Amino acid sequence: MKSHDEGVLFTMLVVGLEKCLRQRTPYPYPAELQYVMNALSLCMMDYPKTFPDLLTMFESPVKDWWCAGDIPDSFDQRLRLIYMGQITEALEDFLTDGELRGVNLKQIMLHVDNLPFRKFYEQMRAAYDQAQLDEQIAIEAEYAHVRVFLIQHPFTTPAALRREFGLQWELLDKFYISVEPDSYVCRSGDAVWDCPACGALKSSRDGDPISVKPEVCQNRCPSTTAWQRVPIEPHLKVVSEGMLRRTVIPGRVELDLYAHLQGVQTRFATLNRPRIYPGVDAYDIQLHFGDGEAWAVDVKDYRDPIALGREIEGGPYRYSQDNRLYWDRFYYVVPDERESSYPGYCDKVRREAGLERTPIHILPLSVFCRDVEKKAWEIE
Repeated sequence: MKSHDEGVLFTMLVVGLEKCLRQRTPYPYPAELQYVMNALSLCMMDYPKTFPDLLTMFESPVKDWWCAGDIPDSFDQRLRLIYMGQITEALEDFLTDGELRGVNLKQIMLHVDNLPFRKFYEQMRAAYDQAQLDEQIAIEAEYAHVRVFLIQHPFTTPAALRREFGLQWELLDKFYISVEPDSYVCRSGDAVWDCPACGALKSSRDGDPISVKPEVCQNRCPSTTAWQRVPIEPHLKVVSEGMLRRTVIPGRVELDLYAHLQGVQTRFATLNRPRIYPGVDAYDIQLHFGDGEAWAVDVKDYRDPIALGREIEGGPYRYSQDNRLYWDRFYYVVPDERESSYPGYCDKVRREAGLERTPIHILPLSVFCRDVEKKAWEIE
């Protein structure tokens, strides 16, 4: 085994903790979690006496209790691991930013959940790259249709899929799992719950509905009264938890922005109809203005500006040889609450990504929307 000073024990802990929180009960403990629990019990003077006490400890800053070797630089030790019984966004970012010190991502169940959609994306992108122009337009439209449906419909049935996609309904079916008593979603009698910000709600340890990302729901959902009950009908299905976290929740910000830009386009003849997921998700939205200028937009939602900066380091691909994807200005757009809760968030992202002296823009969503309207008005 690698040296503990390389952060391996911490990585084993968070991988095991994530698996444990996905289980209906904590027992048996995942092997990674059990191993690190043993290590902590040997180095802590006041190791928690019960598992609930251990979870309570994980809700406090890591620096206050961690004693089993180094913590990887990519995780801020001032942050906590869980919040309201779910992994925090900081921990989720750590698990997905590619710096897991040799731990196989396929061991993390959320990533396993995403493998079918990842395969679909790769197949569609390969087909797009090899197609002629008219075929590219059709492939792009098919991909966007599927992705938008998944974001808007975390719950569905085979009958609804057949109505929407006809003979291709089975393509979508593999992205969903059955709503069963042992599935992750919260069942309240004969219904499940859907949040406008978070999609399907899961069950807390007390059996109450809760978002898989409580911090996101707290910031964006108007209130719990906005949650919608979805009757449990025969063959009801829900997207996998990994799809919910990595596609549905961030995708709702993308679609909200797309809808807003469509509204702007109806007011200004100088703005052409926006394109969603151009080039099979080359970026999120493309805008064309009447003066010929093209803007590319990629929505990013990371709690940690350092993690986002590392994700976009070097900036976007230029697509200089592809007229359908070429852009004159590129914008990374983040939800407003990222900047408001972390003043200087966008500047920190820019510095971490090494984009200070480039024309790449990193802006809060509301500021970007104002820039769009200003541009359209100036050339009206």
